[in-house]
Amino acid sequence: MKKLLLVVLAIAMTAAFTVPAEATQSRVAALGGYGRYLEDDFNIFEWPATLPSYGNMAWIELMTEQFWFDSDCPEDLDCYEIIPAIGAALTLGEDGKFGTLAMFFYNYSEPLNPFWNADMWVPWNSDDPFMWSNAHKFHVLYGYAMEGLQFGFALTRSDDSYKYENGSTYEYHDAYTTISAGVRFDVGEAAYMDINVDLGMGSTLYDYEYSSYGEISEDGNMIYGVKARMFYEWNETVTWVPYFGWTSYDFSFKADSADYNDDYWGDKGMMMEFGIGANIAVNDDNLLLFAVEPFNYYKREPSAIPDGVEGDWSTTYTVMPRFILGLESDVKDWLTFRMGGVHELMKGEWKYAGEGEEWTETGTGSYFSYYMGLGFHVGDWDIDCVLNNATPFRLGYWLTGMGQDESDDEVAAWIFSAKYHF
Repeated sequence: MKKLLLVVLAIAMTAAFTVPAEATQSRVAALGGYGRYLEDDFNIFEWPATLPSYGNMAWIELMTEQFWFDSDCPEDLDCYEIIPAIGAALTLGEDGKFGTLAMFFYNYSEPLNPFWNADMWVPWNSDDPFMWSNAHKFHVLYGYAMEGLQFGFALTRSDDSYKYENGSTYEYHDAYTTISAGVRFDVGEAAYMDINVDLGMGSTLYDYEYSSYGEISEDGNMIYGVKARMFYEWNETVTWVPYFGWTSYDFSFKADSADYNDDYWGDKGMMMEFGIGANIAVNDDNLLLFAVEPFNYYKREPSAIPDGVEGDWSTTYTVMPRFILGLESDVKDWLTFRMGGVHELMKGEWKYAGEGEEWTETGTGSYFSYYMGLGFHVGDWDIDCVLNNATPFRLGYWLTGMGQDESDDEVAAWIFSAKYHF
């Protein structure tokens, strides 16, 4: 059951990392983490065709966790150090005549494998291909708007390399390149639609003189997907937002020695998600988000099983259904309160069959996650945060004790986001 819980949380966090609204990553996270059902400037990372709507802005993010997740973090490492990110979007020419350009900078890029931070156990040795973070090099986005039509493009690159020579040689190189392209267009007078295509490629080289496998490099190295959503203004109160997403990947390594692929079988899989959400404008000061995803499916299996080995290995997770509820309320002109909840019913299945042994393990679970946040609006600045759920019970200790302990449950807020309009 622990496996199920961790993969639910991981999928929810991955989804967090999409009527123009003025907000940030903190807003999306505080409303439940499913930006696919919201119009928000943080959407530019998942839907780059939205970029022309958010020109002339600068963003700052301060997070209390690294991009990677390590449940076995050594006590002598600060696993919850503050991780900053900064970026800006500039409208080029008068009224965006030459489009909108954005750049973002941070320490590490997210790993290429979509299950990098999920404890989604597999009943074979995959060697965890592309499960690690690399040093971020650049993240560039460009968008262009025409009448009733917007285009967007994003390019991200990260890599690490090291070489040591002293009689023997030790060398490694890892790199990720991701490309995203999308379009936003009007569908009649009451709706508009986003369609996006994503492609990621990884490369690796590990060469150590004393390795029994010899030189190791990439074999299967691609991930690709497509997603689409539509905002349909049904009436003045309700905007419907249907969504569909599909992703497939095949990751594996190869080596000089054939023994490597006998021992490590790689990792391939697919993910399919669809749902429908509603943005309900209760009044001028309150927005209610409600979404239902009736069926989501995630599957992993070996990239390649060695010749002569018979059997069936797979890991699957099915979410039936997922409910998302969020509330955004403007308490004052300068203060906004947000809350969000996600409730999921999930089934997991692990299959193994081979070499005289066969077994199937299944498990079900019902999980609920709750988030809350605040937004402050001062001049040209919007400052948002996602609060620790324990923070309301520790108000008297913010300045006297809370935060002195570096453990994750002592921070007052998980994320701080600031945005400046210019």
